[in-house]
Amino acid sequence: MTMDAETARQERIMGIRHIVRQQKEIIESKRKRAASRQRGRYHHLQTYAVCVRCGENYAIPGQTLCVECALYHNQMRSGAQQAPRR
Repeated sequence: MTMDAETARQERIMGIRHIVRQQKEIIESKRKRAASRQRGRYHHLQTYAVCVRCGENYAIPGQTLCVECALYHNQMRSGAQQAPRR
């Protein structure tokens, strides 16, 4: 019972596809777990009025970022040459 070269090639390809499919599932589960963890961190910090980006300073009332992070974010978005960083 010998396989010809084409059949062996097809079986190798199917094996590789199976491995790739498994890896994609593992990566997707890790991504979902990380997203869930980040979502939890965001809501936790937001609840205590702490900056959701740096997690160190109190957030501006009614917002989720502290003054420093908000300034940095605004200057980065405006295309400023150099945004201040701590």
